[in-house]
Amino acid sequence: MNKFKQNKTLLRVVSFYVAVSFFTSAIFPASLAGQDLILPHPTQFVNLSSAYSFPLLKGLKFDPSNPFEMQFIIDTGDDKAITQEEAARLIRYFLAGLTIPEEEIWVNLSPYEEERIITPTLAETDLGKDLLSQDYILKQLSSSLTYPESETGRDFWQKTYEQVLKIAKTTKVPVNTFNKIWIVPDKAEIYENEQVALVTEATLKAMLEEDYLALTKNISKSEIRNPNLQNSHNQKLINKAASEVMRRTILPKINSDVNSGKNFATLRQIY
Repeated sequence: MNKFKQNKTLLRVVSFYVAVSFFTSAIFPASLAGQDLILPHPTQFVNLSSAYSFPLLKGLKFDPSNPFEMQFIIDTGDDKAITQEEAARLIRYFLAGLTIPEEEIWVNLSPYEEERIITPTLAETDLGKDLLSQDYILKQLSSSLTYPESETGRDFWQKTYEQVLKIAKTTKVPVNTFNKIWIVPDKAEIYENEQVALVTEATLKAMLEEDYLALTKNISKSEIRNPNLQNSHNQKLINKAASEVMRRTILPKINSDVNSGKNFATLRQIY
């Protein structure tokens, strides 16, 4: 109960009365064409961001006798204030997540899976559009952090080739550093009291997925036949070592940005 009271003092209550028509018009907008996304150019370097919190939908009060009437509790974060439209967007995220099956709420910007980017239903919502924009930022950030001329990139490649030298006895071998990074739910705590539910903690986790299908497509047959590799087993060890360096040097930085940085403030709003 004390934890609930301490968190509640940081929040401002914004009440919305949700009519039946709001479920369809708000979750599935008629057109998203007028909503411009401010995203970095594909070749633009993206830095790690400073800590910042956009307004967050922290909880709601639900009346069982009137299911279309809800009061939403919103933490204004570092913005200190919130507009009606900003609050409505957070509520659209919530309602979309409430109505779309959980297994359909994912996005996947992969050059090797062009037919598996977003589910059709999710693509019609603000939730899907903004998830895609955050995945785009994730790709740009991970690419920038491994760029050889950046500070983090130099550290990453130095440690990677130290491992390659141990395995292959040479650094003149191809190193596949294609690592698909997923952001998944980590931990959430929700306080419930009668008809009120309040999120007291919610964290996300950045993790690697060894995408063997993409890995196979990304290494040419001529590279595999390179005599310096000795055998394909060495190549697997090299790729595994590069992934491990990624986990130790790059992933913690991305994980921190995901959970507190401005780059992923929208993702935390959605979560």
